[in-house]
Amino acid sequence: MAEPIHTGYGIRATWGDSWFTGYGEKWLDVFSERAYRRWKDYLPPGTQMLLYQGSGYGGSKAITAAAMVQGRFIHNENRETPGTEDWRKQWCWCLPVITTVERRTVNPIPRDVIHEIIEPENAGRPFQARFPRQGEVWRPLSKDLYDALMTEMLPG
Repeated sequence: MAEPIHTGYGIRATWGDSWFTGYGEKWLDVFSERAYRRWKDYLPPGTQMLLYQGSGYGGSKAITAAAMVQGRFIHNENRETPGTEDWRKQWCWCLPVITTVERRTVNPIPRDVIHEIIEPENAGRPFQARFPRQGEVWRPLSKDLYDALMTEMLPG
């Protein structure tokens, strides 16, 4: 597995919509133990996230909002959230973030358009070769790619 990089920008893939809040609202983004170990040094405060809502729980398979990291990871398996005790123990790392662009104000970017922008070399390849792959929760982006996606997402 290639060493992760920190660019200050990326796409956060999630499989539900529990993190969708209004502009300026602070919330805790949850990460599994495995994702925490992989990304803990690459998501410092100030990191800009485009939020991709995957297919789970009625997801739209699109980038539908944006947020910014506000603090460092917090270990908290006892937080009050939906899910079983086992789920809370597995997804026990919380990252404080704030919503910077809320979903009701954007043009969602569907998965095929995301691929055209961030992976043009993979056009026509099977989905398995593209973002997001199963288990992939963070995709670092260059500032140029982040800006291109923001331009696509924000209304004229």
